[in-house]
Amino acid sequence: MDKMQNGLKIRNALIVILFVVLNSKAVGQQYPQYSQYMYNQMVINPSYAGHNSYTDIAIFGRTQWTGIEGAPRTYSLAVSSPLMGEVFGIGGSIVGDQAGPVNETMMNLAGSFKLKLGEHAKLAFGVNVGVSFLDVNFSDLFTLEPDDPILSADINSTYMNLGAGLFFSTKRFYVGLSAPNLLRPTRIENNNGIVTQAAEEIHSYLTAGYVVDLSESLKFKPSVLLYNVSGSPLKIDISGNLFFQDRFEFGLTYRPNDTVAGMFGVQLTPKVRIGYAYDYTTTPTFGPFSSGTHEIMLVYSIGRYKVISPRYF
Repeated sequence: MDKMQNGLKIRNALIVILFVVLNSKAVGQQYPQYSQYMYNQMVINPSYAGHNSYTDIAIFGRTQWTGIEGAPRTYSLAVSSPLMGEVFGIGGSIVGDQAGPVNETMMNLAGSFKLKLGEHAKLAFGVNVGVSFLDVNFSDLFTLEPDDPILSADINSTYMNLGAGLFFSTKRFYVGLSAPNLLRPTRIENNNGIVTQAAEEIHSYLTAGYVVDLSESLKFKPSVLLYNVSGSPLKIDISGNLFFQDRFEFGLTYRPNDTVAGMFGVQLTPKVRIGYAYDYTTTPTFGPFSSGTHEIMLVYSIGRYKVISPRYF
């Protein structure tokens, strides 16, 4: 009797965990968050494609809630390059996200068109198209009831992505607005005769930042990221970064009622930039059980160009 009750408790707990994971994937966080978002805008805004006068390759890795088994792990690879004298831009990204038995891979191609509004001011319009693959591997779970109809069959689904965005920038200021997927595909429809529907909601992003000179060797860049998902509260990242001698960067990010993050970056060479961020979760749900979140980045620039000023975004 006790064994049966324990089995039911474990089964119910698994269902709750899976519901939370699938629900967060379906409503709250298909597009992973990054503390160093100002250097990974290609993933969320197609109009950023070709923003710089050279080809950029950005690699990010993020391990969330260290110490919790099955916690999210994310990687991304983004490439961006100008075309035809920087009038057009082309880019692409691959994002892999794993949380427990849920694995998702998103692949997008992006194109942009830029209008020159001044010597250093430009407005870009962009669109992206792609495909995403969602796998829920129930077979990876250990259960006391192998024949449980809810947990006996894996889920595999494929759906299309179609997004759009705007990006205005000068040498010291930027603001972007985007929705990387305007479609609302049904991600999970049916599992072994049991309906477990989950439709992706539209994600919209607003980013902005400005660089201020404090002295000849010190600059300050406040920036903000707002992201909204239908059915979820508006989320905001507020960041402040200091640049020392245009080479070393120190910053803090605050995500209200969620996270405080510290970051550090170095411009190793004119073409190579590395960065690290550590997030401390302030919520009672995960904070006491987690050793924090680690995020690393590598940005490599390709092409013949003259470095007039360092990259601030």
